[in-house]
Amino acid sequence: MKRNEIVKTAKQIKTHEEVVSSYNKIKPLPVGYLLKSSDDWCAAFVSVVFSYYGYTKIAECSVPRMIGLASDYGLLHDKTYKPGLGDIVVYDWDSVKDGDHVGIVIGIDGDTLTVREGNKGGAMGDRTVSRKNAAILYYITPKFEKESETAGDYKTVDDVVDAIIRGDFGNGDNRKEKLYNYFQKKVNERFS
Repeated sequence: MKRNEIVKTAKQIKTHEEVVSSYNKIKPLPVGYLLKSSDDWCAAFVSVVFSYYGYTKIAECSVPRMIGLASDYGLLHDKTYKPGLGDIVVYDWDSVKDGDHVGIVIGIDGDTLTVREGNKGGAMGDRTVSRKNAAILYYITPKFEKESETAGDYKTVDDVVDAIIRGDFGNGDNRKEKLYNYFQKKVNERFS
């Protein structure tokens, strides 16, 4: 599972009905609970996206239980962590420190995150938020495959452009840094 695949899948899910139906197909069903259309479903959305890649380690329809699983697996980070594409944002709207809402990072521009969320006002939606926002309680970082730019198998400039469009290099300042590092590595290889 790659970060850009998670971002692409998160963007493709369009409806509450799709989330409920897909969540109820996860095997084994988390805590044996069949999600109802009247339930909160932000964590179910996140679980569905990752389940499409066989990653059900933190699948849950409850934000506090998702946090517990992430903690058990060493995937939980406090708000000082700098998230990447595909990471999960955990919000704490009521300051009780139990986690109230989650979404998936689909864009990064410096310290500004674009987060895809299920159950944002009752629908799928995107939120733009500073990674330092007081309402962010944690980040969850599932185990991703190494980013493609570390492999260095791009044959042409067009291959690199395609990788940028796919999101392999992230976006914003993060992308600039990764592109610089990728090309600097290639220059260093030529002269070594």
